Amino acid sequence: MPDLLGVHRRRFGDFVAKYRAMADGQLGNIDLKREHSLRVLDNAQLILKGIAGQGGLDAGLVETVHLAALYHDTGRFPQLVRYGTFKDKLSDDHGRMGVRALREEGLLEDLDPVRRKVVLSAVILHNRRNLPRGLPFGIDLAARAVRDADKLDIFLVMLEHLDCDSPLDKTITLGLEEDPEAYTPVVLEQVQGRSQANYMDMRYLNDFKLLLASWVYDLNFTSSRALLRERGHLNDLLKLMPDRPEFIELGRQLQTDLLRDQGENSPMTWAT
Repeated sequence: MPDLLGVHRRRFGDFVAKYRAMADGQLGNIDLKREHSLRVLDNAQLILKGIAGQGGLDAGLVETVHLAALYHDTGRFPQLVRYGTFKDKLSDDHGRMGVRALREEGLLEDLDPVRRKVVLSAVILHNRRNLPRGLPFGIDLAARAVRDADKLDIFLVMLEHLDCDSPLDKTITLGLEEDPEAYTPVVLEQVQGRSQANYMDMRYLNDFKLLLASWVYDLNFTSSRALLRERGHLNDLLKLMPDRPEFIELGRQLQTDLLRDQGENSPMTWAT
């Protein structure tokens, strides 16, 4: 049986290489997204391992979710080359751009129509604030697994960039203001209310930190929550927050909530 994932990893590498040749001063960020995509694939494999190991998922569906994870940020490469930014509201929705690129490049032509639809659906849904209700099982699984895997790695990427002595890359921090004490009250209120913060409300770098913290409330799998705890990313993020009473109290709330096995926000029970 051919190694389908191996074939697509090479195909993805060739796709990225084409954009590296056009990157004009953005090679670092092209490589950042390439490595991010590969780590998201690794995260998705870890997230699904428990279910698949218990015979709870069809092997073909698991493989399809892996492909969705690999290709989830395909739109970032043409976005960066064309617009010079990762900020969707200043360019185009990178989920839609990813679907467009996958179709134009024929990257999924060897998949049957059902599997192709799962991958494309996960790509276009991975960056939505909320998922629509009533999705077919395969699409729902793929979208949720990719979203969790993506969030787990964005924690890592942002921590590496925020907790260093080098000047911050405006492309990665979305051009947000770097005032060390400033934040947008509505963003803090969203997290205090145990909901995911809204990208559109962000103005300051501390708002981005709050957005990351709010993902404690948008992880779909028990295995995703366990990975976040084991890696210590939430604790590392909280150390970078302003030393103010409202942030200290929020940190206690988040740490307590992450330790709880809250009801998963999927219509199914994902016991991984």
